[in-house]
Amino acid sequence: MLKTELLLTVNPGYTGTLDKDDLEIFLEHSTDSSKIRALNVISVDNSAKTILVKYGGAYSGVYNIAVRSIANGRFSAEGVQITAVGKVTDFNPKQGSIEGGTLITITGYNFSTDGLDNNVRIGKTDCIVQSSSNTEITCRTLPKRVDSSNIDANTESLMVFLKLSEEAVCETADGVCDFTWLQGNNIPSLISYTVDWSSTINEYQVTLIGTGFPTDSSQIIFLVDGNVQTI
Repeated sequence: MLKTELLLTVNPGYTGTLDKDDLEIFLEHSTDSSKIRALNVISVDNSAKTILVKYGGAYSGVYNIAVRSIANGRFSAEGVQITAVGKVTDFNPKQGSIEGGTLITITGYNFSTDGLDNNVRIGKTDCIVQSSSNTEITCRTLPKRVDSSNIDANTESLMVFLKLSEEAVCETADGVCDFTWLQGNNIPSLISYTVDWSSTINEYQVTLIGTGFPTDSSQIIFLVDGNVQTI
């Protein structure tokens, strides 16, 4: 689970004064005592009895929240827990060209709004993140990366890495996050092209010739030196 802010509420019957500099707050893993995360106290509201903290992320698991006053000792926080987890609930399309270029939309939760936090990979091939929010990532595939270990693999797992270090849990309807690489006759093929001057539109016109092109122009992106052209 990635960084965010957490608002902790203290029992309104607490008669002490909440002081930002007096508080120490930690996340303690419920089953692994070696996993402890300190939380930075941003501010307190003594009237509302709330504490705003900065959560910097943690490996997946269930954590107990520990609050300690330097002056008065530890607060009772039994049963107050946070579950750190990121999940992929679906993605589409689930197949695309071995040559790359497929735009994939991934849905789930606890992703980051910073695309640099969420790398996406299919097998050993990177899918370059185009946009990222808490519940959705879009990425575009690079050409399939092939070596001796996956040269015959037509289907590989899609993985989303949280903060580049931990894989999000796959929780699609069928429990599988597989992407199928299409090749040969299953993908469009560019055979040739022509470039002609059009006096009608007073611009050059490029005609692409091949097979298997989409019939809906909105499904085609044509670039020249990285510049998108009008279909």
